[in-house]
Amino acid sequence: MFKMKISHHFMEKGHTQNEGDSVHALIEKTARGREVYSPDEWYSLVRWAKVNGNPYTVIEVNQNMIFDFKSGISKRNWTKNIKNDKIMWNKIKQIDASPDNYGLLEYKYSLGDSEINQIQCFKKTTRLSQLKPFPEKAYKALLKINVAKYKDLIYYCDKHIIPEKYHTFYRNLLPAEHDVDNASDED
Repeated sequence: MFKMKISHHFMEKGHTQNEGDSVHALIEKTARGREVYSPDEWYSLVRWAKVNGNPYTVIEVNQNMIFDFKSGISKRNWTKNIKNDKIMWNKIKQIDASPDNYGLLEYKYSLGDSEINQIQCFKKTTRLSQLKPFPEKAYKALLKINVAKYKDLIYYCDKHIIPEKYHTFYRNLLPAEHDVDNASDED
């Protein structure tokens, strides 16, 4: 499909500092003491957070850009490697995927290991034409918010706690018929 080799390294917990740490710290510092009323304001705040050098690149994500990767993994092998050994996912330090070996992943438990383990994600009898197109869009309709949250936001609009220029945004949100938690990722 994309014809690229991917090699992902998992670093030791607590032994790394990445660029993202300083990015988040700078954004938090910039946001401190400011009132932010809508997602659009967050986009601008992040763009303006960095005053020296190139500004941060902000991609304004919408629902159509979110994909459901879980739906495509159900008929794949994620438990045993080709030697029939149990895969210890929490101990993997490197994993590689190559377009030359579709469905085969190579992994190591230590970055210094010379031994490479392999996972055949598809059963040998599975035809590629039988697999679901992957990935699918995560949402088929606009996301709804919790009814209580929606009512609180409308109350804040009615009491002019939220400035009037944001009222249309909040009034156009869709309340759910029952409680929802869009932040949940337990599935």
